Order: sequence, then structure tokens, then C-alpha cells
Amino acid sequence: MRTAIQQADSERHFRPVLGSLREPLPNDLVARLRTRLAESHVVEVTHAIVFATVARPMALTAAETDL
Repeated sequence: MRTAIQQADSERHFRPVLGSLREPLPNDLVARLRTRLAESHVVEVTHAIVFATVARPMALTAAETDL
């Protein structure tokens, strides 16, 4: 089980990544991913980001790929 601190750290790290996906991805998908992240579904959000990146090439920073 993830602690509240771990959850806050995950949200803090993923929030900018989701923000950078606004242009290449539909706004409703990004909104759903934000909701899932807030509900502690970090792995699901990570998979969605990877799939989106593979399906639609986009630039990710080194820090974003390290997540």
C-alpha cells in the first residue's frame, strides 16, 4: 500500500508530464489520467503515457523518461 507521501510525490512528478501531453492528446483523456493519478493508479497512468508516446511520437525530456 502506498503512503500519502509516496502518492503526493507521484502526483508531483507526473503533473508536469500530463501537462505536456495536453497538445498531442485529447483534453478529456488527459483529464481522465489526472483523475486516475489522484486515485493512486500510478501504474495505469504510466502505461497510458507510454502507449500515447509510442502511438504518437512526442518529445519527452530526460527527466520525464526517467519516471
